Amino acid sequence: MNQSANFLCFGEVLFDVLPNKKVVGGASLNVAIWLHRLGNQVSMLSAVGTDELGKELFNFIADQGLDTTLIETHKSLPTSTVNVKLSADGVATYAIEKPVAWDEISLSDVVKKKSECATYLIYNSLTVRSETSRNTLFQLLKNDAYKVLDVNLRPPHYDKETLIELMQAADFIKFNEEEILEIAAYFKPGVQDIREAVLHLSEKTKTDIICVTLGGDGVLLYKDEKFYSFGGFKVTVKDTIGAGDSFLAALLSQLHQQTPVEKALRFACALGALVASKEGAVPEIDLNEINFKMNFEK
Repeated sequence: MNQSANFLCFGEVLFDVLPNKKVVGGASLNVAIWLHRLGNQVSMLSAVGTDELGKELFNFIADQGLDTTLIETHKSLPTSTVNVKLSADGVATYAIEKPVAWDEISLSDVVKKKSECATYLIYNSLTVRSETSRNTLFQLLKNDAYKVLDVNLRPPHYDKETLIELMQAADFIKFNEEEILEIAAYFKPGVQDIREAVLHLSEKTKTDIICVTLGGDGVLLYKDEKFYSFGGFKVTVKDTIGAGDSFLAALLSQLHQQTPVEKALRFACALGALVASKEGAVPEIDLNEINFKMNFEK
């Protein structure tokens, strides 16, 4: 991986509507914000509506310091909102409205030109639920960028055939535990062992790096035909919104810097745990908190 990189994040930007407030979210935007906070050059490719929510969201993204050149304003579709329910232990479930602005991310000449300069293309499986955004992404996947798929299964917004195509295009895939077992069963029904599922999917999709987040039990990473794991950090969970997204951003940032894998996993788990201990996907976190947790806590 090169020392200088341009990260292009393709996908949804939205507001998560919680029982007591709304917070900025969307898996792709969460990853983009954390990549930027960790010192990387990032562009966000998405769409908002012409409504007040769209203006508020666009301004928030700009205030974060992200490149907003590729955030389109859709004239007829609304800015995306997601109704979030939290269980007693902070686990989130989502009701995602459709259609919304990011369902129609177009392939403009500006997008084509900028995407050709991307070192990394980060995408997820939710954004391609509609034809327009799906066609745009599959055009982008023809570029030479290092391709990172964040599997993001939100029923009923996915199908087997599209997931397989997205995985086959990827150089790096991130799952959670439930997602990898569900998708591995497409190829090998009944598989229950995570490592067996990883090896099977790596072979079937020809993907060299596969990451599986395990919630409070940490993470498993398959890279260079070797398994790495880290048990995670214990925190009091406020909510799980965006914890996996911050983890992915931190891991990619660390691996790009050629940090040893074990240290990269520890750093990424520390950030994910801190995000889970706070409300929303992109809470303000001092990077010194990450270093303290990874160096002095278990």
